[in-house]
Amino acid sequence: MLSFSELHQFLRMPVLIQHFIEHRQQDPSLSLLGFLNLHYIHQYIHDEDYQQDQQLPFRHSDCCVTYTTVCCETLAILL
Repeated sequence: MLSFSELHQFLRMPVLIQHFIEHRQQDPSLSLLGFLNLHYIHQYIHDEDYQQDQQLPFRHSDCCVTYTTVCCETLAILL
């Protein structure tokens, strides 16, 4: 995960923790796995806190880089 993640996404971790705390206040039985399942596994729901959900880390990609490598073999020519 670390090698393919945008580093600035980790700076949003406090937002994730605060949002989890808010959800726990509304539903004390919600576990961390349940929270992650709700916000990352299932299809994104446009509810009253959708804008806040969009601020969570790893919800979308801001930067995308693709590397392509082409290798060509050549035969040695013997004279």
